[in-house]
Amino acid sequence: MNYSFSFLDLFPYLLLVIICFYIGFHKLKNVDSGKLICIVVIVFSAIRVGIGYDYYGYMNLILKNVPDYSIERIEPLAKLLMEFSYWTHYQLFFVITSFLTLYPLYLVSKKYSENVNLSLIVYLLFPIFFLESLSIIRNAVAYTFIFWAFYYFLQHRYLLYTIISVIAIGFHISACIGLLLPLVYLFQCQKKWNMLFYIFSLFSSSILMALLSNISSTFPFLESVEYYVNNGYIGSGNTMKIVINMIAIFNLFFWRELESRSEKSKLWLNITNFGAIIWNLFSFEGTLCLRLSSFFLLFLILLLPSYLYIFKRKYRQVISFLFCTFFILLFSSSFYINIFAHMKTGCKMSALPYQTIFYSVEYPLYVNE
Repeated sequence: MNYSFSFLDLFPYLLLVIICFYIGFHKLKNVDSGKLICIVVIVFSAIRVGIGYDYYGYMNLILKNVPDYSIERIEPLAKLLMEFSYWTHYQLFFVITSFLTLYPLYLVSKKYSENVNLSLIVYLLFPIFFLESLSIIRNAVAYTFIFWAFYYFLQHRYLLYTIISVIAIGFHISACIGLLLPLVYLFQCQKKWNMLFYIFSLFSSSILMALLSNISSTFPFLESVEYYVNNGYIGSGNTMKIVINMIAIFNLFFWRELESRSEKSKLWLNITNFGAIIWNLFSFEGTLCLRLSSFFLLFLILLLPSYLYIFKRKYRQVISFLFCTFFILLFSSSFYINIFAHMKTGCKMSALPYQTIFYSVEYPLYVNE
């Protein structure tokens, strides 16, 4: 049976957003609304079937329906979880990774965000976070664990920081770049230096590409970078580049107002600006810039809710409306791009159709690609 797109297929995502907004913006008696939003999104992710470009690829890895060399390239902790899922049920891999990806976000946001609910909603609606996590599963766990590990670094609990960082690398080798976070912390810059570095990054992508195309290393992380430089989709990710840079410019423009919100605000500004710089430097290849910069851009979920509080109270409702509208449109645009490409070329879509373990159809386009 071939899949044919229907607008009704968007309903599960519409329902998810409505539920999360209702929980987030209505005071529910005796309910930790942030935790409830987190649980709702975890369940939505955990019971999915066929969602994410790599869902069936992971399923085949777990069921050992692929050559041995395909499994050998997987990092040890991810491989261990796959082995556990093989002896129990393959869906447990998606259930456990959904929890590992999402719950630590709530824990850190509860500590550092001015609005936990909005932090989680930003994660849900920003396409490079939740929607991407449904595909790049090992990466998504690594992003969150580095984010969580850094929380313990800031608490001066260095043993826990080390353990969780090692776990992150055990899920995906790209987590090595997340180890730069303590350096960003130690060498925090003022606005003018962040602006200069940011402007420099806008014009340096081609230079970096030329340098990296000539590297030769047996270190796994550098091998991965070299692969994307030489075999990736050059020029992809330009639409999201505009969004990332637009947010970076807003952050620079409102730097002083945001910096004054809390003792950690300057750190979030430095980290997220560093993420935008990495995106620009590696923007010649869409997958590479996404996977490297997301370790730093993830801190936007702590920073962006502060925009609601840097203006006078009488404007707060308007700012909240504009803020949410922007992210809803951003979330919707991701589906539009996916659907437009599907209608034009017949390619499969990452997030559609949403199916669950309770009922699903294995469409040949998705299973065999």
